[in-house]
Amino acid sequence: MGSGHLQFASWDGERLKSLVEAPHAHGTMLMYDYDLNRVLALLHEAGINRVDLEHSNHGGYHGVMMLGRKI
Repeated sequence: MGSGHLQFASWDGERLKSLVEAPHAHGTMLMYDYDLNRVLALLHEAGINRVDLEHSNHGGYHGVMMLGRKI
């Protein structure tokens, strides 16, 4: 999870849902966790069969930038 900004949440066994939405300062980058396998499957289902991934690290938050193409 993130850096501890979430104070009140519910967990249904699959998803963590915030119960309190805090306002964010203008220009704040919001980051979310996604199942990369699910994202790639959705891209494939949409006909995007070529995907290039580039690793990113934003202050300890690891992720990827994805570029896809229908071929």
